[in-house]
Amino acid sequence: MTKPSKKAWYKRMWVYIAGGVLIALSIFLLIQGIQCHNAVIRSRECLVAYGAESADHFPSCTLVVFETGGHLLVGNGDEIDKAMDEFLCKNE
Repeated sequence: MTKPSKKAWYKRMWVYIAGGVLIALSIFLLIQGIQCHNAVIRSRECLVAYGAESADHFPSCTLVVFETGGHLLVGNGDEIDKAMDEFLCKNE
């Protein structure tokens, strides 16, 4: 099997990058169109979730951030229940 030339490799990589950008843009535009109420609950310790950044994209989003608990929000059950009760009562 022959190795592709640098030009062909760069052209193929450009197509992959452009495709990824188009997919990301499509998802962003779909998120912008969501009109229902949203709640984003996250922990500052979680390195996976981007709560504050994603909450900015929703028109009527409630953001609840806990200092501890990690990705699974361990130890915040009562506070989560309270936050969800408030969210649901506010958005009936």
